[in-house]
Amino acid sequence: MANSINKSVKKTKENSKNSAKPLRNKKIKFEKIKNIEHSKFKKRILILSWEMFPLYAGGLGFLTKSVVDEMKRQNCFVQVLCPFIPKNLTIEAIGLEKRIKFWCKKNKNIPNLDFPLDNFGQKKKNSANWPTLFSDKRVKNNKKINLYPQNTPAITKFFGWSVLEFLQNNEAFDLIIGMDWETIPAFYVLEDYFEKDKPSLLLDEMKDSKEKKSEKSELEALDLQILENGENIQIPKESTKIESQLELVKEKDKLAQNTTQKLDSKNQKHLQKVPFYFYINATELDRGPDQINQIESKNPILNLEKKTYKNAFKIISISDITKDILVKHYLVKPEKILTVYNDIEFVPSLEKFDYLKQDKTVLFIGRLEAQKGLIFLVETAARVLEIDSSVKFLVAGDGDSMSNLVETICEKGLEKSFFLTGWLGEDAKKKLYNSSDLFVMPSPSEPFGLTPLEAIRSGTAVISSKTCGFLSVIPSTPTFAYHDINNFAQLIIYYLQNPLERTKLLQTQQEELAKHSWSTEIKKILDTLE
Repeated sequence: MANSINKSVKKTKENSKNSAKPLRNKKIKFEKIKNIEHSKFKKRILILSWEMFPLYAGGLGFLTKSVVDEMKRQNCFVQVLCPFIPKNLTIEAIGLEKRIKFWCKKNKNIPNLDFPLDNFGQKKKNSANWPTLFSDKRVKNNKKINLYPQNTPAITKFFGWSVLEFLQNNEAFDLIIGMDWETIPAFYVLEDYFEKDKPSLLLDEMKDSKEKKSEKSELEALDLQILENGENIQIPKESTKIESQLELVKEKDKLAQNTTQKLDSKNQKHLQKVPFYFYINATELDRGPDQINQIESKNPILNLEKKTYKNAFKIISISDITKDILVKHYLVKPEKILTVYNDIEFVPSLEKFDYLKQDKTVLFIGRLEAQKGLIFLVETAARVLEIDSSVKFLVAGDGDSMSNLVETICEKGLEKSFFLTGWLGEDAKKKLYNSSDLFVMPSPSEPFGLTPLEAIRSGTAVISSKTCGFLSVIPSTPTFAYHDINNFAQLIIYYLQNPLERTKLLQTQQEELAKHSWSTEIKKILDTLE
């Protein structure tokens, strides 16, 4: 049976590959995006994100793409900035990799930011490459385009300076949205800039380095300013050291005056403070629930979140569970939090895998990470199979926990009943939803969970642990406490052995999901700007 499934999945992958159009690199000049007709758009939104589908096919990648699409439907101009975009990928975003490298060399400090971490604490194994889960494309040698390398914490700082530089070169925005903790350094950079009304980032950088550089490096810094500002300044090549320094000071003063005049006349809007909202797809406590009761944490990212989120102007939370964490453990005032229940565009498949038609199948789709509760699923499967040995468990996805999961399955002797498909394309994923009887969500902590919505839209009923955010949208979902193997196993057996009850559950879940409007949720954000 495993060979049959693998052949079908392989065939679906090949069909998807053959039907896909070749990717072209979308060339967008960093210095200036196309002028915006202000009267044409309701609002102008700038989104800062590490992920955006198909750049990354995890939860944040899908969320960012869904937010952008819906805001555009509601007549907004939306621009997304990402640290890095592969050259052979077409995506509606601007990559700041070149400017990040520039600011990396400068290693400029961020005011008010106490974030000494330059690397993740422990060496990341099998760290997330593009794409980690599902997409129409795979990239060869994807280790070269790892979106979360070991020095990601340091890159977040350089990304912040690059964002400010982008804003100084482009039209004004009505709102800046930072997705998750990676945009916190950008928040501090912008807060300091707007607070002090600094006219020029590069000019400020030149002044900071005045006393640290030699005469040669000073001249190089001035050359950089000339290049960036388009000034035609002549520096005498033959002069004494004192004369060169005096001339340098004069030219700097002249350049500063010209730059300030230009900003005053053309870029007044840049000096007006733009509201910055954090859009929280997941907190660090979701990634490490064991830290939730710690008064003092050794996790720098968690400490950074706790320091920043409570002082944010506004936070967008994707579920009631995330809001509860922000209020109780991050001490964010409830009135600062706007809950926007998550969603995703999804068109189900009408096709099925023929080899699964005769089986009772339980499906999980997602990243293979510890926070998804997969070992708990294996332990529950062992209990289910003691009662009904005909049940088949399907796990689709890829991630750090793959080897540990395989080892646990073999230790319990479940090789004939547990099937790991690995990475799948979108078409194969949709067929798998449509071929399964029951979808399970065993996570100990899930901020929302988009896959249950996809399963319900595909005609597959869902059961879940009590700590999943999507339950706010689909409250009829039968739940179990994490680690309660008996209750989890009983629910699986009950709905597999009672197809009529499973159909009733699915109908109720579909009715609840039909009441969920993504356009209404996104409108909540735009209404705060009125």
